Amino acid sequence: MTRPSGPYSVSDHFLLTGTEHPLYKKQALKAGPVSVLYEAGCLQSLTLGHDKLLGMLGIVLRDMDWNVIAPVISSESIESGKNSFSVSCHVQYGNDPVLFSADIRYTGKNDGTIQCSLKGEILNTFWCNRMGFYLLHPVVESSGKNVKVIHPDGREEDSRFPETIAVDKPFSDIRSITYCPSERVSLDISFPDGSFETVDLRGWGDAFFGTYDGAIVRPLPAEFKKDTKVEQEIVLSVDVLNPLGKTKADEPVRITFSEEEVPFPSVGIAGSSMVQALDDAESILLRAVGFDHYRIDLHLADPAWPEIFTFSNTDARKLKLPLQIALYISQNPGDEVRTFLQKCFDIFPMVDDVIVLSEEAEATSAELFHEVEPLLREGLHHARIGVGTNRHFAALNRFKPYPLQADFLAWPVNPQMHFDDSSVLIKNLQAQVDIMTSASSFAEGRLLYVTPVSLKPQLLGTGIQDSSGNDKRFSSVDSRQMSLYAAGWTLGSFKYLAEHGATAITFFETIGERGIIQGSKPPVHPDAFPAFPGMVFPVYFLLRELLTMKEGKIIKSNVSDPEKISALLCSYGTQHKLFIANHTTETISVILPVKSQSLNITMLDLSSVRQNLILDKDSPLLQIQSVNLVKNILNLPPMACLFSDLPV
Repeated sequence: MTRPSGPYSVSDHFLLTGTEHPLYKKQALKAGPVSVLYEAGCLQSLTLGHDKLLGMLGIVLRDMDWNVIAPVISSESIESGKNSFSVSCHVQYGNDPVLFSADIRYTGKNDGTIQCSLKGEILNTFWCNRMGFYLLHPVVESSGKNVKVIHPDGREEDSRFPETIAVDKPFSDIRSITYCPSERVSLDISFPDGSFETVDLRGWGDAFFGTYDGAIVRPLPAEFKKDTKVEQEIVLSVDVLNPLGKTKADEPVRITFSEEEVPFPSVGIAGSSMVQALDDAESILLRAVGFDHYRIDLHLADPAWPEIFTFSNTDARKLKLPLQIALYISQNPGDEVRTFLQKCFDIFPMVDDVIVLSEEAEATSAELFHEVEPLLREGLHHARIGVGTNRHFAALNRFKPYPLQADFLAWPVNPQMHFDDSSVLIKNLQAQVDIMTSASSFAEGRLLYVTPVSLKPQLLGTGIQDSSGNDKRFSSVDSRQMSLYAAGWTLGSFKYLAEHGATAITFFETIGERGIIQGSKPPVHPDAFPAFPGMVFPVYFLLRELLTMKEGKIIKSNVSDPEKISALLCSYGTQHKLFIANHTTETISVILPVKSQSLNITMLDLSSVRQNLILDKDSPLLQIQSVNLVKNILNLPPMACLFSDLPV
């Protein structure tokens, strides 16, 4: 088999990041002691020394279906001084017709004050759910912190950011909000002309609390009529409470190990939403990973479900895996489940788990579960029967409590319900910790299943075409799936879910644009997803290496900068294996807590991925190499993953 070339070639940058376009250059700015990164009309990563103040301060426009309308930015001007800055730009939303245009200005002053203004006009009438400035408060620096809220009528309220994920808005009708992200700094944010509110975004997989102008979009969705003027203003100021220590640039990232061990969860794969049946070559590759279960989705109101069940059961047998079935039940629960069980008697599937889901509701109701549970217990004697949602954890959290007879709670995870920036997706990994902690708080002894985990939300409902006849499957595809970026993100996701109590995790799909290999068929949209038949994605190697330790335990670990790297330590008997992922496009220096001055490592990097784009008998696979450590420092290439057996 020849290596890909010509139209099937994939650039180095795409293999690293999942895009052919250079990442948007972020410009560093200063407002006195406050450091800011400016990117594409937004301020990002507002910090004071090592202390994080805000993840983002920018603008957002979401239509009535919650789709983000991307801005077109023009007339951008950036003036940067030693301790001050001024940024202005013109933004335009919508195309044919243009819906909204505005002038944005950010001004940073020597005393750390940042002023933000928006002056815009509605050019054509439309409906939307979010409009204007949006602030992101990082959960690590805000969760559990005391807050003083001043309302538009002057009333003061002492409150706090919630620790477990909140169902309701923590704060509403905000004229100003003051809290301490750390013991060294107090942050005050005022909204002179608005009535803002804060929502807990962790339930949707974001590692932030979000604050936005709630009054402007009431009732939801809100109609914005042509010629309407829109103006907003935000003033951010800081008060340094304690002297700041010196910030060391480019300090190596440190990894530390604890003594706490947790079980290694069951890890599975989902059936492909792009291709129906697996061929023999695909089955051999996938079987080699070592998965524990095979998830399929059956919509019992869909006339095609018996056929889907039949070929999915055949695929499960090829993979030698038991089934995890997401069972979507519609208007006639009893009859639908009886028909499903009759089909089970016909094809004899090996079923480990059934997730009872509603085709119409966001999460399983107690009434639905109680109606179908006895039937499923009788028909599938050894299967675990659980409840959950196919939307997001916010839905599971909103509709609790759940029947105690359920064996497990199940929900999906993805990092981009609200934002798609690659750096934000890495930051959002922290939300998976809070999701697990919140789920454990109401699990009452039930198992916790995270299924599926994906870069984009899975499709809801049945069929592959939307109302306009377009292929709706591609809306659930992220081109980063075929990159090293996805492998590193997956290691981070597994770490946070496994270390905090997940019993079972389902990662991605088998083949296609949401899979871990492309499979024998070309992608549906090759211009946007330039994979080729037979291509093996980096995440395949990550999961294959990870599951060599599935009989062991996980030892909890920490890193000093989780936005740069993720680290996982596994043990099995006397063997200890370390996994590290670099989430950046730069080489990162990592200090390892080991006594040995040399290590045998396996590196999943650009070179090894390039050599293994297609696996065949001549493929070199991933090679073990010896490296020498200087002062316990290891240099990890851009977007690379490292696997190493550590000396005891």
